[in-house]
Amino acid sequence: MDYETEEPRLDGYCGDRCQLCYEVCPGKDIDLPALCQAAFGRRPRAEEQKLGVNRRVLKGHAAQPEIRAAGTGGGVVSALLVYALNEKLIDAAVVTGMKTDQPWRVTPLVATDCHTILANARSKYATSPTNAALPEAAEGGRRVGLVGLPCQIHGWRKIQSLDRPRKLKTAVQFGIGLFCGVGSPHIGTEHMIVEGCDVPLDQVAKLEFRGGPYPGRFQVTLKDGRVVAPSPMTLMVYGTTFFRDRCLMCLDYSNELADVAVGDFYHPEMKPGALGWSVIIVRSEKGEALVEKARRAGYLHTEPVEEGYLMGTGYEMKRHGAVWRLIQRRAHGWPVPDYHQSLTVPLPSTRAAEAIPPYGKTG
Repeated sequence: MDYETEEPRLDGYCGDRCQLCYEVCPGKDIDLPALCQAAFGRRPRAEEQKLGVNRRVLKGHAAQPEIRAAGTGGGVVSALLVYALNEKLIDAAVVTGMKTDQPWRVTPLVATDCHTILANARSKYATSPTNAALPEAAEGGRRVGLVGLPCQIHGWRKIQSLDRPRKLKTAVQFGIGLFCGVGSPHIGTEHMIVEGCDVPLDQVAKLEFRGGPYPGRFQVTLKDGRVVAPSPMTLMVYGTTFFRDRCLMCLDYSNELADVAVGDFYHPEMKPGALGWSVIIVRSEKGEALVEKARRAGYLHTEPVEEGYLMGTGYEMKRHGAVWRLIQRRAHGWPVPDYHQSLTVPLPSTRAAEAIPPYGKTG
C-alpha cells in the first residue's frame, strides 16, 4: 500500500495469469453467503440476518485489570491474543500499530510477545493494509492470529477458499474481527490534527484515537509534552469529513466472517470514566473454543447480552446506508462490489434503534 496515494501498487514480479492479488482483494466482489458456508459450514439463518452466523452473543471484558485498562473498551481482543500466545496456540499475531517515523499514521505490526500486544491495543480509525503483514507473520512456519476489520477478514477467507497461497492458509489459526462503520484515509487524520487541533504534523509525538479513560478521546501528544484534543463539536465535524469511497459500499458491520467478532458495548450505564466492556459474537467452533478456554483460564469475564446492544451507528451506516448507496449506484450503471445478496431499501420498521433497549422504548 502506497501511504502517500493510499492506493495499492505492484511491488515485485507478478507471474502471467496469476491474478492472486486481485482474486483475494477485499475490494473486489465478496460472496458473503458462499464464504459463510465455507467458513462455518452453513449460511445465516433467518434470525441471524442482522448480525450473521453466530453460536453465542456475549458481553465481556478482560479479567486481568492491566489488560482491560490497556484496551479501548473491555480489552477482549488483547486478552484473547495474550491467552493464545501464552498457551502456545499461536506464535505471532497481526495487529495494527502506529508508524515510528510518522506517529499519526497506522501500520500493520507482527506481535510475538504480550508486551507488544498491549502496547498496540486500542482502536485506530484509519486505513491499514493489515493483510500485507501476513507473509512476515507466517515466516518460519509460525502459527498466526489475525486481527482485522471486515474487509481484511474477507481477504483472509478468500485466501482460505481459493487455497492460495497455501502457506498463509495454514498459518492463520483464527481470525478476530472488529466491528466497523467506515474507514478513514490518513488525510482525514492529518486534517483533524492540523486544522482541528492546530498542531503541525512535525510536532506530533503520539496520536491516540481514543486516549485516556473510557470511552476515550482523540488526542495528540506534542514533542514538548503537551496534550491537545479537539472540542467535541470540532471532532464531530472533522470526523465525518473524510471517508474512503469503497467503505461506503460495504455491508459488513459486525465482521460476519470472523471466528470471533468484537465491538464496543453501548449501554445507558456506560458513563465516561467507567470501566469498558466489549460485545462478543462467537461465530465458529474454533472461535467458541478460544473464548471458552480463555474464560476458564482466567483471561476473560463474559455474560450473555441482548442482541440490541450490538446495534450502533455503524450498523445503520452499513446495513441501511450502504444498501441504499449500492442500489443508487447500480441504477446509474456505476461499478459496485457484489455481495451476492439481494438489496432492498430498509423500511423504518427494521431500524436498529427499535431493537436497542431501552432507547427505542417510550414511556
